[in-house]
Amino acid sequence: MGYDEGELVGDVDQNGVCTNFKGENHCGSPDQLIARKDMECVGKETTFFDCGGSKDTTSCNHEQDVIV
Repeated sequence: MGYDEGELVGDVDQNGVCTNFKGENHCGSPDQLIARKDMECVGKETTFFDCGGSKDTTSCNHEQDVIV
């Protein structure tokens, strides 16, 4: 995807980053499907869909979302 490195720019609280990113809640809404959990990318992927990870998202909620 062209990224050599990353930077955490939000405050991590007990819910993660998306609940209070720059003062706003950017987590997905409860009616949206969760695409994947435990994503693993090695650096050669061109999209997030090329990364590995589990499609079993039954134990996930959107308060664990990540903003990229």
